[in-house]
Amino acid sequence: MFKSWLAEHGHEHDITVEKFAQIVGQAFKKHTNADHGAILYTAIDNMSDALRSEEVESLMVEFDQAHSDNPNLILWSDYMSIVEILLDFTRSERDSNWIPHLKAFTAMLPWLTIYDRTKYAR
Repeated sequence: MFKSWLAEHGHEHDITVEKFAQIVGQAFKKHTNADHGAILYTAIDNMSDALRSEEVESLMVEFDQAHSDNPNLILWSDYMSIVEILLDFTRSERDSNWIPHLKAFTAMLPWLTIYDRTKYAR
């Protein structure tokens, strides 16, 4: 749906699946005989950086605003946001990195309150 919306609004050349595939592929080319975990972390970091770029985020915000009347899209968009927060939290826990841990936990608080989990929010 996002890809077809990009094509309809003249953004098909701004962001392509091939562009993301190249970004991830670069991580695998750099590490030929390295640890597979390091390769995976590098690929995920590259993909995450690409998806969180200002260009992509502005297109996603524009897409969300254009479809704000679609309850199904709102549900899945919220779900993806929650999963992203949980993945960030899990990554910061595994890496024992305090600052990303606090950022992810802070991002969780509104969702805990929305879903009436006030004991966790406290």
